[in-house]
Amino acid sequence: MTGALANGRISASYIGLLACLSIALSACSGGGEDKAGTSAPSAGGSQPTIPVPTPSTPSPTPDPEPTPSPSPSPAPTPEPEPEPQPAPSDPEPSPTPANRAPQISGTALGSVTVNSSYTFTPAASDPDGDELMFSIENKPEWATFDTLSGKLSGTPQQEHVGNYEDIVISVTDGIASATLPAFTITVTEPEPGSVTLSWVAPTENTDGSSITDLAGYRIVYGPSASTMYNSANVSNAGVTTYTLENLAPGTYYFALKAYTNSGTESDLSNVVSKVIQ
Repeated sequence: MTGALANGRISASYIGLLACLSIALSACSGGGEDKAGTSAPSAGGSQPTIPVPTPSTPSPTPDPEPTPSPSPSPAPTPEPEPEPQPAPSDPEPSPTPANRAPQISGTALGSVTVNSSYTFTPAASDPDGDELMFSIENKPEWATFDTLSGKLSGTPQQEHVGNYEDIVISVTDGIASATLPAFTITVTEPEPGSVTLSWVAPTENTDGSSITDLAGYRIVYGPSASTMYNSANVSNAGVTTYTLENLAPGTYYFALKAYTNSGTESDLSNVVSKVIQ
């Protein structure tokens, strides 16, 4: 019996040791089922209950507090946009200067003779430098007129003898105009003209012999060298000049022959011409 008790004590001690070891292991592992609260029954009587410490559950590590995000910097206040300036208005156009009238001056000849040339060109200008044009009223039928220069020109003939009145020449710049005073051109018949001829008296015949009976000269003339049908006789061999008068205006051709008392005539001299105005 004593041996059994002894074994019983040993067994209880052993169980207690195992329980402490189990508790220690359980505390070390931090988990698993809790077996420390059960003790083996002791033989022969109740055994004092050994308190088993309750394993402490490790406190969880608190999560770190989140680092507060930095407050965003305030956005810079945008500068106010400049107010749009009104577009510059176009400058007021300069007023167009008023047109100034052209100017014209000059005095036309009042007469012209038949077969004579007539010309008149007025002087004209424009203070604005504008291009000018000319016009004419009552232009003579024998004349022509240039609208760019204002020139009036022509050569009247015998049938144009008479008065040409109220001739008016004007100039314009396209807006304003200027006018010469009206004028008249009278076409007149020319006064009879005259021509004086002179020559050298011959002293030899064509055979080289001397002339001893020279009697005078005969002048021939006409409108062309081949139509000298008019003649004038100079019956004095000592005269070497002669004037033909009352010649109408025109061109005349002249030649001379010498003759002797016996009626022998020389060949014609060289032919000369003269215009009678």
